[in-house]
Amino acid sequence: RMIRFYRESLAAVRAVPGVESAGVVTHLPFGHNSWGNSYEVEGRPAPAGVQLNAQIRPVSPGYFATLQIPLKAGRDFNERDNENAPGVTIVNEVFAKRFWPNESPLGKRIRYGKDWLSIVGVCGSIKHSSLEAEPDAEIYVPYPQTIPGALTFVGRNLNFVIRSSAPGTVASSARAAIHSRDPGLVV
Repeated sequence: RMIRFYRESLAAVRAVPGVESAGVVTHLPFGHNSWGNSYEVEGRPAPAGVQLNAQIRPVSPGYFATLQIPLKAGRDFNERDNENAPGVTIVNEVFAKRFWPNESPLGKRIRYGKDWLSIVGVCGSIKHSSLEAEPDAEIYVPYPQTIPGALTFVGRNLNFVIRSSAPGTVASSARAAIHSRDPGLVV
């Protein structure tokens, strides 16, 4: 039901007149929330006693373009990166440089949870928690591919990002479009 709501509400927001682009993220930059998790890098085990941790960011296709976060290599997520497709991820430059400073991470694999994810893109690193803090390593996953256990607690926190030249007009229409999918929601 959550994935269906995500798809329907995002489509409704994108159809609002004046919306140039839109996306969804569970943890909005400067939203004072985060989700860190341990991970593995295929072929690069962590030293004994060390647990690797990164910020996990479930997002939709269009998230990077809407926030103008540049893709440095590879591709953005698309609608084919759904819950039935092989797992994919986009990592930020901080993450990529940590493990592959002199080579492309595209096609390499990482794992958080039980499944391996193929790296299909590298995005620019952004400040997420404060302007003073250095960017952290981030792993972006398509929202429908969020691990089921995590979807129940982070998946309910959908933040819509919208780019428009008329934000005042679009804001109320976008709220109405989301609310029309579930009148019981507070938007």
